[in-house]
Amino acid sequence: MTWQGVPFPFGQYQTELLERGVLTVDKIPTIVVDSGFAWDTIIATLLGSLIAGWIPGFIALKSIRSNERNTRITIAITHHQKRIDEIKSTASEYMSNILVFGVYVSARNIDEIKEDNEYEEKMLEFLRKENLLRNKFLLIFENNSQESQKMVLKLDSLIRLNGRLIQERELSKSIFDDIKSATSDLLVLVKDYCYSEDSRFYSKV
Repeated sequence: MTWQGVPFPFGQYQTELLERGVLTVDKIPTIVVDSGFAWDTIIATLLGSLIAGWIPGFIALKSIRSNERNTRITIAITHHQKRIDEIKSTASEYMSNILVFGVYVSARNIDEIKEDNEYEEKMLEFLRKENLLRNKFLLIFENNSQESQKMVLKLDSLIRLNGRLIQERELSKSIFDDIKSATSDLLVLVKDYCYSEDSRFYSKV
């Protein structure tokens, strides 16, 4: 028997070698296992990277959209509340203007009014302010609701009462009672209109 790399035969010593011999291995060979290209590792890495980047981006996008919606709602509420406050303020100023002018007329003596130009000046000032407030009042309305139409009719009735007051140059009890009743009705209509507008607005928010 001959081993490769061994220059002498082991035939005559084969039995004795197998029974008593010791085989020493000095170096273990390197075993290389070729499993091909690692597509599964690459795909797993790519998916992990995409998911890791997508989740924070999705959260950020949701946060931006939520903040944008909250900002729009806040602006709309502010605009709505400002409009309601403007309606109340204008209506209050309009009614006060009517009553103040009536008291002014009642406090003046008819003869003094005829001789003094102050009445004419006050009347023009009153009419100017009345017209300004009425137009401002009407411009605030954004719809033709039943409540707004009722307020317009009540404003027209107050204008007719003002015409009587200017014509008679005296705040008679009849005119005063009519003005007081009309202003009270207008006040109730304004409250109802503002309540109705609040209900319509907040039902859509």
